[in-house]
Amino acid sequence: MTRLRVGDQVPDLELGHLANYPHDNVRISSFRGKIILLDFWSTGCTGCMAAFPKMEALQHQFRENLQVILVNPWQTDEKIKSTMEQRNYTARYRLSSLPAINGDSTLVTLFPTRTVPHHVWIDQEGKVIAITGGYNATEENVKALINGEKLRMILKPSLSRFDIEAAPVTSYLDQTAFTRSGHSVLRPFYEGEGGTVYGYSAEHIVDSAKGTVRYSYVNIPAMQLFREAFDLRQSLDRKEEIHTTNDQLLWEVTSPDWYLQPAKGIAMDNWARRFRFCYEVTVPLAEVQYLPDIMLRDLNALLQPYLPLRGSFEQRARKSYLLEITDTQKIAGIKTSGESDTDFPSAKNSYTYTYTNTPFRYIFSALKRKFYMGSLGNEPPVHHPALPLIDRTGISGTISMRLPAFDNPVEELPELNNALAIYGLRIRESIEKIDLLVFSDQ
Repeated sequence: MTRLRVGDQVPDLELGHLANYPHDNVRISSFRGKIILLDFWSTGCTGCMAAFPKMEALQHQFRENLQVILVNPWQTDEKIKSTMEQRNYTARYRLSSLPAINGDSTLVTLFPTRTVPHHVWIDQEGKVIAITGGYNATEENVKALINGEKLRMILKPSLSRFDIEAAPVTSYLDQTAFTRSGHSVLRPFYEGEGGTVYGYSAEHIVDSAKGTVRYSYVNIPAMQLFREAFDLRQSLDRKEEIHTTNDQLLWEVTSPDWYLQPAKGIAMDNWARRFRFCYEVTVPLAEVQYLPDIMLRDLNALLQPYLPLRGSFEQRARKSYLLEITDTQKIAGIKTSGESDTDFPSAKNSYTYTYTNTPFRYIFSALKRKFYMGSLGNEPPVHHPALPLIDRTGISGTISMRLPAFDNPVEELPELNNALAIYGLRIRESIEKIDLLVFSDQ
């Protein structure tokens, strides 16, 4: 059997070992007149198992026109059960009551994949109409397909066509679709085989023979491309790998909601087509220090025909919060060593984080994330501007401490400081100069 693609007719296979169905064996033709949705999953994908109730609801709602079949070709029934028990998944997830084919490689031979969830949509006549990720399994999409509407769902690649470590992105794509500068190429979202709605990028790829370095990105949001350039600048300045935190992003656009990514369905596909791009830049190794500025200049120029978005690297004085030492003797008492452990808030203990021999940088990162909780990464903040939290303690190594759980770091700062005071620490408001990636209108 050979791999099937969108538009191919599915052969009238006999599906064996079908669980949760009146018959152990059934042919594909038995479902003619219905949309078939093959949902590939495994116990290694908790998101797949978490989606079972949604899939069951779709099956119940459209039972006359839809047949969902779960497919786990990698694990037998016994292996699934034992893995669920070993990982204590049975407390959080339950196995679905949907028809299921486990431990049979027939369908994965026709629709090979390296990732799950992997959805194969087959129309009422047995033709493959889409191969997508799990987010497109929505009531709206199923209803539209049943009514014969054509949906432009972004196709999930069965196997990635791209090997961007081996060859430039441009060698895989239609050259005429690119806009160019002296250093870079950029094209809109790529929907063909090898593209993905989630996107991916390659780390820098050095060609020592040519003396160049190449950065390649496939279907990455424009905002993330700017962030990649900003990360690189921070890393080169500090001579260590730096990943920009959300409190270093500043949105000054007229309509920030326009950039928010929908959660699922065709809306997410349409967002990807508008905001995700393929980008590649190559420079001589001797000019790597100029790469962040080259990327910034090129992105601002090459994105202009597609988005009214501009990025800039700036240093501004901003309202910030400083974590600092107030009592050095107390600090000395919390520096510990031994096996590391963290006890998170739970149903039994919903108010406290207990850190035991935990790297201080880990605890600071957890605090820092709370201060920019209103920001959604590359998207504009939806509740309040991300607040910078700066470490001025100089603490390294591991420590042990207990901190209260909190939702709003500003409103609950007095309570948090009461807890920190026990360890000779405090957080205070300040005005500090911060390196920022600023988004504005073109």
